[in-house]
Amino acid sequence: IMPSLVGSEMCIRDRLEAALALADKCGLHSGQVQAAQRRLAGLAKKAELETQLAAAAASGDLHTLTTLLASASEIGLTGSAVDSANVRHNVLQEAAKLLGTLQQAIQMRDPHALRHAISRADSADARTRTVEFTAAADDAKRVLAEVESEAAAAVTVPSTPVAAAQCQPPPGSFASMALVSGS
Repeated sequence: IMPSLVGSEMCIRDRLEAALALADKCGLHSGQVQAAQRRLAGLAKKAELETQLAAAAASGDLHTLTTLLASASEIGLTGSAVDSANVRHNVLQEAAKLLGTLQQAIQMRDPHALRHAISRADSADARTRTVEFTAAADDAKRVLAEVESEAAAAVTVPSTPVAAAQCQPPPGSFASMALVSGS
């Protein structure tokens, strides 16, 4: 069964199947019979490829979709199934690029790179938001909060008496005498 064939292709398939059955019944094996068999096999291959394209697009498997689109191009397959698969392929490629940007920014722990990657992720098309992409965006936000918290802690001035006393020069040092004498 080849549900993805359009009406005219189904008609061709049905006629070929009927003609081949009659040729087989009559014991014919001419070049025309072989050509009809090749044509029928080509229609089956086309329908199978269209089914595989739809499945790969739905699953979000970029590698398989890339391979299947190359196969479709090799046999000259066109139509709405290929067009839809190409659109999904482009979306998945963009998601992969954004995912790479997020992962790199997380690894670098650079606030500027993290903010940039998060901004790109937040403005990304909803179709690019795979589970892995969303998790990486959440991780980037968490890492940015950690990096900013660490930076703020490093700049904080000591406020406890013990910490303030540690900032005073030791008694008898040149710096402490300058503080006492006022010069």
